[in-house]
Amino acid sequence: MLFRIDGARRLDFERWTVKHIDLQSKTPDFTVTISQPVLQSTGASSGGKADAFNTAVDAFVASAQADLKSGLTDTTGAPPGSSSSLHIDYNVLASNKGFISVQFLIDQFIAGAAHPLHNIYSINYNLNTGKVLTLADLFKPKADYLTPIAKFVSAELKRENRLSFPDGTLPKAENYGVWNMTHGGLLFSFTDYQVGPYAQGESVVFVPYSALGDIFNDDYFFAV
Repeated sequence: MLFRIDGARRLDFERWTVKHIDLQSKTPDFTVTISQPVLQSTGASSGGKADAFNTAVDAFVASAQADLKSGLTDTTGAPPGSSSSLHIDYNVLASNKGFISVQFLIDQFIAGAAHPLHNIYSINYNLNTGKVLTLADLFKPKADYLTPIAKFVSAELKRENRLSFPDGTLPKAENYGVWNMTHGGLLFSFTDYQVGPYAQGESVVFVPYSALGDIFNDDYFFAV
């Protein structure tokens, strides 16, 4: 179900390209390698809405780089010759009818740390309105969408024996902040330590739209 878009490829009435960022520093010692999607309008009808998507991506990338640099302020315990690093890649999980869903995969290592940190970030975007979507936007006003999502996710992680920390799946908005629209359902991502120990790595759970009943906002249910 996951797929990548490299180079330029036509999707709907837009064109994607890839922006690469490669940085290297010796003082302090770090490297940065980032691939990020850039959406280019091919028609006047989209106006500046592609620019708003690109601005959201740029803001995320800038924040990730700032987070790396803040961690470099104290690397006194780092072994000689060790280097810090930040690597970001992405998957476009949906692009249909003006709805875009991108998953970012983040690997960060601070010299002297016990192990790298792995993170996942998502941007879900409505090109028709120029708005970054929240999970709540997909559902009818006042709908209790978190309870059925949490129930499904908890059951799936238990079935896979990957739920060591149940609090990470409670029906709270902060537990379901990393999500993507896909063809057929929503993909929820859980980073290191949220639902299990570091050695377990990230967990993802696919929740079919059909499992959530009729609580979807009609504007988004058939988007992907």
